[in-house]
Amino acid sequence: MKYTAEMIDFLREKARETSDKGEITRLFNERFGTNKTEGAIKQAMFYRNLCEKRDDKYTPEMMDYLCRNANSFETRAELVRHFNERFGTNKTLSGIQQFLHGRGISADVFFTKEMDTFIIENRELTYSELSQAFNRRFGTQKTKEHIGGRYRKLGLVCSREIKSRANRKYKQEMIDFIRDNLPRATSRRELTQLFNARFNENKDVSSIRSLINRYNLDQNKRTFFTKEMENFLRENVSPNVSYEQLRKIFNEKFGEKRTLSSIQRKCDSLGIGCGSKGNTSRTRKIGSEVVRPQGVYIKGEDGKWRLKQSVLCNARAGERILFYDKNHGNFSPDNMEKVTRGEFQALVKLGMYSEEPEVTKAGITFVRLARRLKELQKKREG
Repeated sequence: MKYTAEMIDFLREKARETSDKGEITRLFNERFGTNKTEGAIKQAMFYRNLCEKRDDKYTPEMMDYLCRNANSFETRAELVRHFNERFGTNKTLSGIQQFLHGRGISADVFFTKEMDTFIIENRELTYSELSQAFNRRFGTQKTKEHIGGRYRKLGLVCSREIKSRANRKYKQEMIDFIRDNLPRATSRRELTQLFNARFNENKDVSSIRSLINRYNLDQNKRTFFTKEMENFLRENVSPNVSYEQLRKIFNEKFGEKRTLSSIQRKCDSLGIGCGSKGNTSRTRKIGSEVVRPQGVYIKGEDGKWRLKQSVLCNARAGERILFYDKNHGNFSPDNMEKVTRGEFQALVKLGMYSEEPEVTKAGITFVRLARRLKELQKKREG
């Protein structure tokens, strides 16, 4: 139901008399014969700017004082202090700020024209340096965030602030050296050694890596594996070495921080997963097998790698291959059977997925019989 002009005038009049929305709602329903809730009345008053009638807490003299003197003090806190001393009140900073904000008086009162001129004249300083100089000059307690916000509002661009910390540590010559030598170095450790020798520094690998990431100097960081790195992976892959162990010795050797998934993906692309060495996965023949942590994979005619048991049993989506003896390396046809995911979950829940093939088979039969009985019972009830 829409609110008529008479209803809106009624709400405006009652808002001046009381701030109790429950009382206003009761009077409204009695006057117009409606059944409005308190929440509906609050919403109607809010969207029509009727609920901001808290001026009864401020006399006309107080409101006039705040509006005239909002720009006369350096901070809002000082304005609040003078206001309370003059009128003998105990207004809070948030209360005064809410009053001024509701009347469109912005936070520009924090900065006078003299302050803005000072910021413009010293724009070559960083935010931290400028805030310190600003506070010494005007006796304020501005933070670098306050200065930065005012800086941007004045339309100034402080490019130096963005790179100030980095520029204190690294000169442009150093950054250019890293960029030029990054493609030539075989590892971050070697690049760090070249950097320290060139500039007589003592930086560690993590510092150089942080510099590279900060300035985005490595455009090929996602595929940054040199021939030496690839040969190292080929030489150190073995059935007795896990991917985690391989990752650790790789990072120690080249001063890297490669993740487990990064090393594993690279090994897969080289066709040197755990337990296998030889051709890359792209050049392997159809039907080739590779051992990975998840199981044995076979390369299909479409060039994709699938689990061996899924290929042998022609499993479809939603089906799972179950090993009667729980040995995922026993691919005998008599040791595998296709089950649905629901059947497998029920089997595991019953504790009948065992290393004993007879127990597992009995469990599968029980699960399927129970499901069939449930279906028949539903049909009879239906």
